[in-house]
Amino acid sequence: VVLAGGGIKGGQVYGSTDLDGKNVKDGLVNEGDLFATIYAALGINHRAKHHWGVRPVWLTPEGSKPVKELLV
Repeated sequence: VVLAGGGIKGGQVYGSTDLDGKNVKDGLVNEGDLFATIYAALGINHRAKHHWGVRPVWLTPEGSKPVKELLV
């Protein structure tokens, strides 16, 4: 994934893989963390409760957190 602009620090690499590039060795980020990072860069609270009718809906799954090392 490539992230650019909007509060993301440029020119950095986060995490690493094994020699074959098939498995994450360091810095695993799941989809919730990815979106939490994007929302944080945009100034949006990723855990704010929104409602679809009466049903509460969160932007990211519980436990998701922004990858602070990627943010300005």
